Amino acid sequence: MQPTVDGNALCGFSRCRNPLPPPGPRGGRPYEFCPERAWPGNATCKQLAAAENSLRAALGVESGTLALGGVAAEVRDHVDRILGPAEALKAVLEQVVTRLDGEVAAAMAAVDAAENATAQDRGLRERAERQAADAQAAAAESAALTAEHGAARAAAEHARDEALARTKAAELKQARAESRRDAEHERAELAEHRAREAAHREHQATEVAALARQEVAALRAELAGLEQRIVDERSNGARALERAESEIATARTELATCRAEAAQAAERHNADAARAADKHRAELDRALERADHRLTAASDTHQAAMAKLHQELGAARHRAERAETEAAALRQSTRTLTDDPRRAADPDNPADRGSGASHPKAD
Repeated sequence: MQPTVDGNALCGFSRCRNPLPPPGPRGGRPYEFCPERAWPGNATCKQLAAAENSLRAALGVESGTLALGGVAAEVRDHVDRILGPAEALKAVLEQVVTRLDGEVAAAMAAVDAAENATAQDRGLRERAERQAADAQAAAAESAALTAEHGAARAAAEHARDEALARTKAAELKQARAESRRDAEHERAELAEHRAREAAHREHQATEVAALARQEVAALRAELAGLEQRIVDERSNGARALERAESEIATARTELATCRAEAAQAAERHNADAARAADKHRAELDRALERADHRLTAASDTHQAAMAKLHQELGAARHRAERAETEAAALRQSTRTLTDDPRRAADPDNPADRGSGASHPKAD
């Protein structure tokens, strides 16, 4: 690759030597051979230059000192000088010379065909330049037409923008209307759902109130039974206490009588009678002790039974009071739902939104 007078590089193939195009807009490595030129056989300048350099290297000839036209003669001179000391290689070298002559002839024919193709390329280049000039003139005319149609296109774009703006405004209005319609539909569904919930809560409250009334009635019956048991236990305890006191009084009377009889017997009878009286007195003392023990046991049993009955009575009263309180709350809730059912279905009700409906649970 050699530079020309104007600074452009030439093709590195000795038979081409056309100016090389500059690097692209992004820069890069400069061209050494024609990037697009093709010789007969679809060979490029780079391939032919490589073949030429290989031939020179095989012959031992430096680049630039020998043209392809004198290669065959120089080869013959070398062969003649070598044939003297190497007769044995003569036949081989003759074959080499013959092959080289054929290759050189083929190369010369390729070079001639390449020159013809170069001439054709120059003609095509000139015609392309003329076509480029015509294209520039057509581009100028097109620019003039573009300038004429600019105002019309601007007016059309303005009208299009106005139409788009009106379309967007209509779509926004429709979207707002659909949003309001969806909100109204959601509020209606919410009101219907809350109305169903209120009816369900009222039904549950009615059932719970009925269960509470049944439980209150059962507790009242149980309370009445416990009170009757307390009265019966008190009556039985009082009768048992009276019997025990009567038995004690009778035992004491008998003991006093026995003691008096023993004293009299001691005076009237002998020592045997006194011992018999003492024995009888001991038996009476044991009977009196047994009566006191039965009285104490009966009193303790009576007190334990009374304490248990009082405890059961207090628990029953507590359950009855709680059941009555829950029943009253249920009646109040049911009365509220019955008096104003629309309040339960109102989505803007702050009471329903703040606390929600609560159902009391029966124990």
